[in-house]
Amino acid sequence: MQEGSRKGSIVALAVFLLGGGLVLCHEHRCSLARQQHSLFVAAAWRLDWPAAQRGIDQACELWPANALYWAESALARERQLPLLRFDSPRQLVDAPARRQASAARHRLQHALALNPADALFWHNSAWLCWRLGDVDGALQAVHRSRQLDPHTAVYAFSCGYFLELQGQIDSAVVVYADAVRLAPAALRSRFYSDFCQRHPQQVVRLQQIARDSLQAAQHRSPIAAARLAAFYFSTGRHECARPLLKQVTAELENLDRPWTFLGCLLQSEAPDSAERLLRRAAFLAPADPLPLLQLADLYADAGKQEQAIAAWRSSLAAHLTAASAHSRIVPHLYPESVRESAVLADDVIPAGWSAYCDPEFDWSAVCERLAYHLRMSGRQRSAARIAELQPDDRQACAEILHIRF
Repeated sequence: MQEGSRKGSIVALAVFLLGGGLVLCHEHRCSLARQQHSLFVAAAWRLDWPAAQRGIDQACELWPANALYWAESALARERQLPLLRFDSPRQLVDAPARRQASAARHRLQHALALNPADALFWHNSAWLCWRLGDVDGALQAVHRSRQLDPHTAVYAFSCGYFLELQGQIDSAVVVYADAVRLAPAALRSRFYSDFCQRHPQQVVRLQQIARDSLQAAQHRSPIAAARLAAFYFSTGRHECARPLLKQVTAELENLDRPWTFLGCLLQSEAPDSAERLLRRAAFLAPADPLPLLQLADLYADAGKQEQAIAAWRSSLAAHLTAASAHSRIVPHLYPESVRESAVLADDVIPAGWSAYCDPEFDWSAVCERLAYHLRMSGRQRSAARIAELQPDDRQACAEILHIRF
């Protein structure tokens, strides 16, 4: 009896030790995976996508249950494909490129098997489907991304774009209008400019649908009122934007963009008040480059060169370190142990699509203005380095954070 009890205790101890060993082994593998992921992030910032791919693939092998790793492995492969021109899109015909895109798509399918509730995975998969010629698959995937996350404008832009490419312009305009409802500032984007050239007869209809939707909701939601104000601001109807902005800032004092737009409207007539409002917006959202950009322009116009330089530098830093829209919802989709995986500023496929739809930051224009004022203040070397920075070279762009002015 005692011998049986002793054997049972030994077995229980062995099971306990084995379980503990497995836990330690898993934690060790996850730790190694995080190290490889760090290498992936560093390589991505250097635009060394082959090295980034090697790092993230190692992370996937070490931690195969991490859906975010598989999605980033797909991203690393997509970033090595030929760049897509959005004004004249072409599907992939080159065999090596198609193999690369197929591999990226396969890894996204693996990510979706682990977490089918992540809208970004569906959206990115949609674009890979389209580039491989699977139009039906692209439309199904992008519709699914919008079902899961109806609040992210870039998904709506992609859906409308696919519909437009299929010749369904009426349906595309409705979806584009919904994207503008979510992000009215897109009316100042390159995407919208190109759309106006392609379909000038649809411009009024698109704006009307978006405006009517926002007007219908403005009395129920101050957020909708803020978006309507941004709509009026972006379409140049400042006389309509001003009272709405005052109303929104009274109701939602901690929302930064209404203060920014209101400050912009006051720049010429009341620069001191404009500065106060823009500084408030920058305080409320230090990671938002827009109020910092407006402050820089305000200081430059007032001859406050050093303050302008500091504001431009801060805006560039904010732009570089901005979190992606997806990273903001990651805490709602994933346990804490994997949240640090979502760290890239641009995790949207295809490369350049987010910037194409987002008008808020003109990197070249900011660098040009900053370089000019640096030259005027006698800092020729810093001016030369700033002037050489390009937005598609994140390693060079990151140097801006370390340049001493």
